[in-house]
Amino acid sequence: MFIINNKEINYNNNQNYLIAELCCNFCGDINLAKQFVLEAKNSGADAIKLQKRDNKTLFTEKAYNTKYESKNAFADTYGEHRDKLELSIDDIKIIYDYSKSLDLDFIITPFDLNSFELIENNLNVDAYKISSYDFVNLPLIRKILSSNKPVILSTGAQNMDDVIKIYNESIKINKNICIMQCTSSYPCKNEYANINVIDTYRKELKDIVIGFSCHNDSIDVPIAAYSKGALIIEKHFTTDRTLKGTDNVFSLTPELLKKLKNTLNNIQLSFGTDKKTKMDIEFKPFLKLSKKMVVSSNLKKDHILTEKDISIKSPGDGLSPIYYDQFIGKKINKDLNYEDNLTFDNIK
Repeated sequence: MFIINNKEINYNNNQNYLIAELCCNFCGDINLAKQFVLEAKNSGADAIKLQKRDNKTLFTEKAYNTKYESKNAFADTYGEHRDKLELSIDDIKIIYDYSKSLDLDFIITPFDLNSFELIENNLNVDAYKISSYDFVNLPLIRKILSSNKPVILSTGAQNMDDVIKIYNESIKINKNICIMQCTSSYPCKNEYANINVIDTYRKELKDIVIGFSCHNDSIDVPIAAYSKGALIIEKHFTTDRTLKGTDNVFSLTPELLKKLKNTLNNIQLSFGTDKKTKMDIEFKPFLKLSKKMVVSSNLKKDHILTEKDISIKSPGDGLSPIYYDQFIGKKINKDLNYEDNLTFDNIK
């Protein structure tokens, strides 16, 4: 079970939970970020997710000051570029309040301890997300897990040994976690999504909910992942794929996010129960063409039944042919006419 904002996500209800990851797609513009939030809500998202970095302490001086010449650059150095995309804590509060006013859960990924402490001291977020880049960052994840908030962990670029190690470390501190299958490629081609890993996670990490963080540019892969048991789905979200930035091009637009949510809801309905039983709704259509056992000709009392004496015919308003073997070689106890139903009362 994974509980977020009093919502229980588990394999009894198969509740799907869709996170719209805003990342840096809004280009550091808080007004555009608010538009993203509204569009995510209107498209059926259960939560929005932001990121927070303290770039000066997150990167080495050399990395921070590295010249950045990408077509998506917002500044001359990589550090200044990242700063241009960063929301202040006051801006994040505005987005937080706006999200809550729309009844959207608010999730955030701190990329460093300074950012985590800033968030903890200023916001009551619904959950934290640990990025794949920090999946093995023990000092950071221990701090985040100790917040006693729900924690989602992505596993891009990890191996199974590390996943098991961090899982064991995590549940000692906080059992309300979700581990996400993820491939850290942007965009990720379908053949690298490896959603079969979800089967492995469900087998090896039995007492938690599994999710899927998806970086491809369509909705087919997360739909397949949900069908395999990834109840929490995270997708990058944008209002416009032509916006500047590396992630907008593969992010889902409102139309696609809405289509994804509607499909997940329809699939959720189809999961039903894990108990195989005959259902009332099957009776009428099944009766017409299902089969029963009847006698193939007029038969006299004490006749010993052989295979040629029994026909299997529709409708199925008699005894099922699953009992066929129990009638071969048995003596009938009364006269039977052509196409009379065979019943256990007919045999000695």
